[in-house]
Amino acid sequence: MGKDLKGTELGRGIHQRKDGRYEVRIYKNGVSKSFYVKTAAEARTLHKKYSKKQKDVGLCGIDEIYSMLRIEWAGHIQEDSLKNYDYHYRILSQYLTNMPLNEVTPAKVQSVINKLQQEYSWSTCRQIVNMLRKIFHRAWENGSVSYNPMQEIKIYSEHKQLFEKNYLEQDEIKIFEQVCQGRRYCDLFLLLLYSGITIKEACLMNWEDIDWKNNFLQIRGSHKRIIPMELKIKELLENRKKREDTSKGIIFTSRTGKALTSKYVADELRKVSEFLWEKYEWNRDVTSTILRNTFIYQKYMEGTNLFILAKILGITYETCEKKVEMLEETH
Repeated sequence: MGKDLKGTELGRGIHQRKDGRYEVRIYKNGVSKSFYVKTAAEARTLHKKYSKKQKDVGLCGIDEIYSMLRIEWAGHIQEDSLKNYDYHYRILSQYLTNMPLNEVTPAKVQSVINKLQQEYSWSTCRQIVNMLRKIFHRAWENGSVSYNPMQEIKIYSEHKQLFEKNYLEQDEIKIFEQVCQGRRYCDLFLLLLYSGITIKEACLMNWEDIDWKNNFLQIRGSHKRIIPMELKIKELLENRKKREDTSKGIIFTSRTGKALTSKYVADELRKVSEFLWEKYEWNRDVTSTILRNTFIYQKYMEGTNLFILAKILGITYETCEKKVEMLEETH
């Protein structure tokens, strides 16, 4: 229990500092945040307000989260896809409906999935599991749960095809970055990895497409769009600008100063793969698709909203969702 400067107890999460102000410490998802007020009464009111909010959020049910997601999806996906979501949620709701989110454990989820696999096809179960992943990811984002019980949940079937993993893990990313260093097209390869754009889009990029002040990149090609320029991309391009002749306008050129083609870049990337095969005994090629998938999976695991991710990639929400599902299957 916290105390004031006279030794009087103030209650849990509240104490008075030497400067006379009262500190209110709130915990959310295991992270503390402090607020400062002038009086003990203000401190108690503030602590009560946040404590009630956390309690109410924790009692939120799966139905409420799905309703939030459905409203969000309604204006962005096709009606048939929405009906498909509703169909799978009706099946799921027979097992978990009205249950407070903070009472759902990994064991409970696994038990439900095991029952579903006895009654429904693997494809249907996979759709329901993916829906649960979306629900609990959103619940974790808004503080309804302190951890995501779906993180370690998987479904297995004797008929399930074993897929080759088609993205790079964290340790593989570090190796790839190291191997690229010193190569002429290192910046291009890393841009593909860090931004998720295609080879063709990278080859079309001009220096004038970079908004240095607002940190945006204008992407040319068949899917014109503006994407955020993260710090590591900005640093990469700034360093390249210092080294290269920018008078031609094109960011990436051949040794003779001509515009690059997608085939040429793919061939150069294949040389990196050959080195990885030889030195690190990798058992697959690193293609532009692998780099794009790595970007997608990284952003998904960071919690990037799929609508935003789809816009960055220049694809539809449905296509983005399918890509994420495919990557999860190989995880």
